[in-house]
Amino acid sequence: MFKNIIIAVLAVLLCAGAASSRPGEESFKNWYRQRAKLLAATQHKNLLEKIFHGGDDADSYLNRCVYKDRLLWADVEKDGKVVCSGAFNRWVSYEDVTGVAAAATAAKRAKS
Repeated sequence: MFKNIIIAVLAVLLCAGAASSRPGEESFKNWYRQRAKLLAATQHKNLLEKIFHGGDDADSYLNRCVYKDRLLWADVEKDGKVVCSGAFNRWVSYEDVTGVAAAATAAKRAKS
């Protein structure tokens, strides 16, 4: 009986923490701009890519994104597909998660 009460209290505290630390739309924009700068610094573009894509790729991407505020987390959709989720004041890109999973699978296959 006492264990059930402790579990219920902890679950309520966890939900309250998630709701109060849910990241906002401006937080996503700042996070994505920093991420885009980091990726741009590591990639070398040729002259044609710079001309056709311009230097404002992050802002054009952000204009196509839709911020969805959920009760305990936040989602960002692009073209009707969720591309990022945020919870506990952190953002996670599904592209990053997919890439890490693919790399782990390839490493596991290479060992076999």
